[in-house]
Amino acid sequence: MKNVKLFISAFIFLAMTGTAWSKVGMQCPGIDAIQAVGVSHADTNNGVYAVTEFNKYGTDQSWGFGISNIHDAGSKLQALINANTALSTLNFKQGPVAISSLNGISILACFYNIGYGYNAVALTVG
Repeated sequence: MKNVKLFISAFIFLAMTGTAWSKVGMQCPGIDAIQAVGVSHADTNNGVYAVTEFNKYGTDQSWGFGISNIHDAGSKLQALINANTALSTLNFKQGPVAISSLNGISILACFYNIGYGYNAVALTVG
């Protein structure tokens, strides 16, 4: 649960700031892979939900994928249902990009467009 909350905090920060710089040599998780895996973890903050999943998605890195701003759910289960339904609208936007670096460790992000007014991103350490 701690990893999910950390991921959600980073995800919300990214969605709000949009700060990033390009990172070459890595591959973002593909749409088909993300859709095949889906999401299975949910959390809420003041009635707005975020969902996450952790997987390699056919790449060499482990990724945390998340969908946030799920405002139309009344429970964690409904947030998961809504997010998994919204995955059919997922499209690649940008990435991978380095969004933060500390002591030579970078956090990399891949940004996606998704319907329903949600936000979607995949994060890894590189």
